[in-house]
Amino acid sequence: MKNAAMKLDTLAYSKKLISAGCDQKLAEAHASAQQDVLVEISEDYLSQFATKQDVAMLKQDMDAKFALFEQKVVFRLGALMVTLFFITIAILKFHW
Repeated sequence: MKNAAMKLDTLAYSKKLISAGCDQKLAEAHASAQQDVLVEISEDYLSQFATKQDVAMLKQDMDAKFALFEQKVVFRLGALMVTLFFITIAILKFHW
């Protein structure tokens, strides 16, 4: 996400420092260091957000997991219905 990092107008920043009485080399070094810090902070911050691709991958993964879950539930309900059918038959057979 380098292209989304915050940018600092280092020339304007260093000119303000120079106009405030700071040495030109020191002002330029400070502006450059400040830009580096802003880029690092914004990259760390922006890396915590999901991209459209992340969301699409998550949706695909969740769809697959839901389909598997649905298959398991249908299978278990079917097995339960068969079991209950045979229990009912056994009860009716032995009580009649």
